[in-house]
Amino acid sequence: MKRIRAAKRAMDMHDTIAAFKIAERSLQALLDDVSGLIAHSVSENVKAPKDGAALSDSGCGCGSGGTCGCQAS
Repeated sequence: MKRIRAAKRAMDMHDTIAAFKIAERSLQALLDDVSGLIAHSVSENVKAPKDGAALSDSGCGCGSGGTCGCQAS
């Protein structure tokens, strides 16, 4: 496991990979901002993904039985 973490760290430190990850985070922030603008132009009560939440499978949000309490049927 230690070798895997070391290999991943070396890969993440590669200039091209590091630049890609920075660009990826910047793009995700822009997409989150656009989603928020669109959602809030409809209503302040419309929820929009933040911090890349739309891309994660964290099990929270509408339909998952998360903090809002709703469940997809």
